[in-house]
Amino acid sequence: MSELFSDTFTVTVIDRDGQQFDNVQRIEAENPNGDSKLILDINTQIYPMRLNMVFSLVLTSQISAEAPNNNQHWHPNQLKNSIATKYEYVMYGKVYRYEEESAHHKATVYISYGGLLMSLHGEQHALSLIPGSRNVYLLMREIKS
Repeated sequence: MSELFSDTFTVTVIDRDGQQFDNVQRIEAENPNGDSKLILDINTQIYPMRLNMVFSLVLTSQISAEAPNNNQHWHPNQLKNSIATKYEYVMYGKVYRYEEESAHHKATVYISYGGLLMSLHGEQHALSLIPGSRNVYLLMREIKS
């Protein structure tokens, strides 16, 4: 697995501007240090979220130890024997924008997962691996206390 980013987040807000689409929530979350902030659209039919839910989030360029074959079409069988089996919610998307605030050593990366959008704001060094990888898997699982 080629991990680009990993952290733990707590959901702080759900649908700040009201629910825009059926079965989709826009969550806002932050990590324990408060230095990474996440806004993420979630398909709640597959993975319902709740306030104060704590979850692990990983962004990676591949989910299998095997080298990706770009000529092969994606098939659900590719998830077998992959890191994805250890997570509860998986999406595949594309980085469409990366912004740096060099003066403050901060950055924001924007990824679209088939129309479900993500904005991740944090320390520039923590997000620096993401822009070079155009295709990104998002892996999530709840951390139960």
